[in-house]
Amino acid sequence: MKGLAAQLSRVQLATISLFHIGVNNSTIASYKLCKAFLQGACLLRPPLKYPTPPWDLNVVPQALIQPPFEPSTKSDLIFLTWKTIFLFAITSARRVSECRALLSKPLYLIFHTDRVSLRNNPSFLPKVVSISNLNQSIELPVFFPQFSNKAEFKFHQLDVHRQLRFYLHRTKDLRKSDQLCLLFGKHNWVPCLQNHPIQMDIQLHLFRLLRRRKRPAISGQGSLYSVCIYIYSLSGQIVYG
Repeated sequence: MKGLAAQLSRVQLATISLFHIGVNNSTIASYKLCKAFLQGACLLRPPLKYPTPPWDLNVVPQALIQPPFEPSTKSDLIFLTWKTIFLFAITSARRVSECRALLSKPLYLIFHTDRVSLRNNPSFLPKVVSISNLNQSIELPVFFPQFSNKAEFKFHQLDVHRQLRFYLHRTKDLRKSDQLCLLFGKHNWVPCLQNHPIQMDIQLHLFRLLRRRKRPAISGQGSLYSVCIYIYSLSGQIVYG
């Protein structure tokens, strides 16, 4: 346990307790010596959370409607893929595993006039296996489909419905499976596999956007959730406004 933080030491001790039987029906973690060790570890390495520099939430949406992400008809496929995955992730707030399990074939991806409906691969099992979760579709609204000025058009450029159409059209000649997300492999574009860390792509995407604007990097998932709230606020204006 040398070099570990106090919280990680607790996890390690709990793992050891699973494979070693204690004395007198007590676990190893309940020993006085172990308790004293963990208490000392907290004093030596206190779980402090240092403040992070503030960042402007509008930087990310503003960057997505400018080069190299726009125009979507001419942008590089890597930037097009990043934007598509990012917009789906923040508008759906789904788990990473669900993002990887999306299919592009009919009945699993349906474009309506006011929304887009997506379904996961039938072989995919969600974290909570239930009838509703297995058969649930993902419904994402359209952002300003009938824009009347430049401001509304900018919001429309953040529309996942629009982005998915561009993405499917420009990757149709590269597709060799029904997997929705394609990622650039060593030599060519390949389907996004179940073990690919797609969350790393989203975090890297955010980091590069902020670095291009010379802003502080995002720290922690809470900041990503802030972006989700921002996009959902736009959705609320459309659906309920």
